[in-house]
Amino acid sequence: ITKKDVTADTITADNKVYDGTTAATLSALTSSGFIDGDTVSFTSANTFADENVGTAKTVTVATVALAGADASNYNLTSASETITADITKKDLTIDGLVAADKTYDGVTTATITSIGTLAGLVTGETLGVTGTATFGTKDAGTGKTVTVGTYVLADGSNGGVASNYSLTTTADTDTADIAKKDLTIDGLVAADKTYDGTNTAIVSNWGTVATGVGTETIVLNNGAAATFIDENVGQNKLVVATGYSLSDGTGLSANYSVNAAAALANITKKDVTADTITADNKV
Repeated sequence: ITKKDVTADTITADNKVYDGTTAATLSALTSSGFIDGDTVSFTSANTFADENVGTAKTVTVATVALAGADASNYNLTSASETITADITKKDLTIDGLVAADKTYDGVTTATITSIGTLAGLVTGETLGVTGTATFGTKDAGTGKTVTVGTYVLADGSNGGVASNYSLTTTADTDTADIAKKDLTIDGLVAADKTYDGTNTAIVSNWGTVATGVGTETIVLNNGAAATFIDENVGQNKLVVATGYSLSDGTGLSANYSVNAAAALANITKKDVTADTITADNKV
């Protein structure tokens, strides 16, 4: 009694999600040549042409052999086949965005200090990831929402290939502050004065401010007071003006702050005359 020749009639391979290997799994490996009731099965070694994502990728079914209690009654006439299957992208998520505080600059652009951490990578692989972050509004405030709306994956330094992955996280958020921009007052002019026993200064020009933010302007309201550093006579004495406030111009005053201004002025000596002069009689 000679062995019965059989061939593999149907061979199909499963699609798989990228896992960093070329291993393939067969969904069917059958033959119609076996006698009913016999216990016979196939074994095989199955590999994709490479490990990367793609459609209709070649799968080689090699080293096909028979196994089972009745396998010795059969002769396999074909030991290899070539079929196709897909490797699909592996889904990733990202979490842990950290955004930096900034000073008001008239735009919503935010700076990312940490883009976050990718989860779901095949063991040993890394990827680069970048994104663009924006504040919800451009105006000054605390605890403002920062959102990354678009991520871009890049190949890693140790062989991770971005095209093998898909990032399912469409946005991540953090909070950060936009601080008011401090403005410098230029052009304060204080008048010289004659010594009067006080440090009060007279201002002839309270100065101006420039925002330095695009074309935005802000109205500087006069300060409340100006004083010399002390009341004594001297040249080029420091005068400090305080109590300024801001009003909206083409920009919002709430996005800016202003403090004191400084200038130099003189306190000259006070002229005095002897009003009454008398002499004592003497013996």
